[in-house]
Amino acid sequence: MDRQLRNKQYEQYGGGAYNTSDVPGGYEQYGAGVPPQGQQQNQPQFQPRIPHKPYFTYLATAVQIFMLVYSFIYNQNLTGSAIQTNPLNPMIGPGANALVQLGARFVPCMRDVVGFTTTTLIQCPTSTGGTAVCNLETFCGLGGFHGGGPNQWYRFITPIFLHAGIIHFLFNMLFQLTTGRQVENELGWLRYGIIYMASGTFGFIFGGNFAGPAIPSMGASGALFGIVGVLLVEILQNWKLIPSPCWELTKLLLMIVLSFLLGLLPGLDNFSHIGGFLMGLTTGLALNPTYNFSKFHKYANIILRIIAVGISALIFYLLIENFYAGDPNEKCPWCRYLSCLPFTGWCDSKIGNVTTTTSPN
Repeated sequence: MDRQLRNKQYEQYGGGAYNTSDVPGGYEQYGAGVPPQGQQQNQPQFQPRIPHKPYFTYLATAVQIFMLVYSFIYNQNLTGSAIQTNPLNPMIGPGANALVQLGARFVPCMRDVVGFTTTTLIQCPTSTGGTAVCNLETFCGLGGFHGGGPNQWYRFITPIFLHAGIIHFLFNMLFQLTTGRQVENELGWLRYGIIYMASGTFGFIFGGNFAGPAIPSMGASGALFGIVGVLLVEILQNWKLIPSPCWELTKLLLMIVLSFLLGLLPGLDNFSHIGGFLMGLTTGLALNPTYNFSKFHKYANIILRIIAVGISALIFYLLIENFYAGDPNEKCPWCRYLSCLPFTGWCDSKIGNVTTTTSPN
């Protein structure tokens, strides 16, 4: 394995250049000087790992770039302006109506919500810059509800590839094309893709349960927080192989705490961050490559993977059931404060206006 690449892989944990003495490549990437006592260097698990090509990262990024450009074109056709200016979208991007019609998570398009029905009238923008009145089905778009009630379940998945604007996109891509790409180099496109999509989808399921139902949400942040969860799992699983593991863990935990605190700011969906991180932990336990130091350790890892798969499936099922069981915010009114600070209406802020009007009898 190329020495420069291995140094870059190790740097994702905050380390510098590691000991490049004659040790197995599987240990070199974590900076270990020697394998644990009793392990033989000719064992397959300690042979140098060939880095995988980050095909999934490049594909996801290409789709996200396409959708960002298309969202500006769509908003131009919908409102007469490429970006929302009244009120200004702080992320420098389209308005709420365009983002919802392109697939953002918007709960009233997915299930019945108090205050929203198929006959609810909503102020929709026009190509001349004004507003008109449309019903919920028209506001949601994407083919409507096909004669039934709100049922667009795929909005748990499509928002992963949408962004609220240029600033939102750049922040996510900075992490995705650096740390995310390095993690895929280690995991391979299939494992990485499963973790990425599971974390992103579960982030929007988690947010759908506890965020304000009238606030559109989109972005790859939940998927990327899942990758952060994988990094935490990898440090804990390979504790013996990492120089100064306590320091590396401390730095990662500080980054996680700071990221969740930033998620309390207006316009950011911290619920997606939390949900993505939790799913990243469980899917990371299930799919992350590990080193076995004994037969007991090997079987313990297998059992842990089985448990992690079961937990992942269970929390997916429970929160989807909870989402369709009614308004989860009524069961947990304080949960909203995990994603906002109760100051000057921050908890009611959103990317754009979604204003309903009284439906005539």
